[in-house]
Amino acid sequence: MSTVRRAPPWLAALLALAASACGFHLQGVSRLPNTLDRPFVDTPDRYTDFYQSLTEALDVSGSRPVRSGAEATAVVEVLHDESGQRVLSVSAENRPTEYEVYYSVEYRVRAGDRELLPAQRLTLTREYSFDERALLARQQEQELLRAALARDLAGLVMRRLAALPPLPPPGGAASPPGEGASSPAPTAGSTPAGAAASPAASTAPRP
Repeated sequence: MSTVRRAPPWLAALLALAASACGFHLQGVSRLPNTLDRPFVDTPDRYTDFYQSLTEALDVSGSRPVRSGAEATAVVEVLHDESGQRVLSVSAENRPTEYEVYYSVEYRVRAGDRELLPAQRLTLTREYSFDERALLARQQEQELLRAALARDLAGLVMRRLAALPPLPPPGGAASPPGEGASSPAPTAGSTPAGAAASPAASTAPRP
């Protein structure tokens, strides 16, 4: 009798990460509005998985991330960037057997003194089982899941950035007064300005 063996958790996490990465690159190729031509990602930590995923997504979309807000067309301010794990279940011996990995970010978008997008908080979670005999595999799986969640969060942020309105054209010149405006049609019995009045027709019989 043949038996079906389940794939180890770390392999499932690796496949999930690969699938997430593929979708992330496909979403990132859409062109962002000119509001994000030169974005600056303002964050206290540039070494998190989310920051790396977001800046990569901006590069793929055709934007040119800059290193300061002074030269940016818009600033994506990361207010919160946190990841970790929680115990979901334990064995009869009170040992953890199932964990939940979470990743939470909060951000807002501004251009100068204008707020283009108010503070938004996003949180994603994934669960995985744990075999205490494979401590190294658990650590690797946690890292893979955290990276996958960061990529998914970056994809969500990119979709919201793509919905921002474009910047108005610089120095939009107003049309000269009167250009393109049609003159009002003369009313019955009125004489256009500058036109000579025609002599009245005589009704008397001619000799």
